[in-house]
Amino acid sequence: MALPHDLRDMELRSYVEVPVAARGQPDNPTAQRVVLSDASGAPFDSGDGSLSVEQGPAAAIQSPWWFGFVDPTTRVWAQVSPGIRDPQRGALVTNQEGLKATYTGIVNNITPGTTATDFVTLAGSPVKTLHITRVEVVGVATALAQASLLLVLRSTPDTGGTTSAVTAITSHDAQNPTSQAVLTAYTTTPTSGAFVGTIRQTTYQLVSTTAVAGSAPFVLVWDFGLRNEQCPVLRGASNLLCFGQGGNAVATGTSYIIAITWTEE
Repeated sequence: MALPHDLRDMELRSYVEVPVAARGQPDNPTAQRVVLSDASGAPFDSGDGSLSVEQGPAAAIQSPWWFGFVDPTTRVWAQVSPGIRDPQRGALVTNQEGLKATYTGIVNNITPGTTATDFVTLAGSPVKTLHITRVEVVGVATALAQASLLLVLRSTPDTGGTTSAVTAITSHDAQNPTSQAVLTAYTTTPTSGAFVGTIRQTTYQLVSTTAVAGSAPFVLVWDFGLRNEQCPVLRGASNLLCFGQGGNAVATGTSYIIAITWTEE
């Protein structure tokens, strides 16, 4: 049987495998004969009928499989990978995209109250567990200024203050269920709930909004879960992720855009 040295020589575009009657082997009595066919469904002509390969047991057969030649003399097929090998380049094809329902909530142009503690909070849900994956912050003020920013966890909700429930929560997939989280912005400083701990703290440079002193705003990014560590987790409606200035003075004309991304399961 004359075969090419590589399936690429056959200009393979797509194929299916069709298991037929078992062909027992001494070392694999449950092996199945797998017939390779092209996109039209016609079997490849190898000179004596269809091109086939023994692989089993039958229960292990999945679709599609990529077959890679190793020895053009003995015609031994050595590579059988269920749908993870690029037949044109021989490279593994992987997809590391997460499958958890994911959401991003944005608080746009929030001006904190004087000596702000928390001014943006994300509350968990009694029916879903939230994993925080990313927080992005951009801030400006009338003149150049510095702000001490903190990201803290609380075990009871904040109370009081002037609140505005944020409805700008977008699902990353239209088929995801409606988010169960509650994202809230405060324009008047609330009374803080029970403190659990600070997970991020930094001194942030607020750029000026005036034309003379103005410069490009700096995007502050806090990513979680990238180094095989746990993301901040909110279990229940009383668990909060809170963003604020730790009670420090707020510069004149301060305004923030804050985006929080999380998953729900």
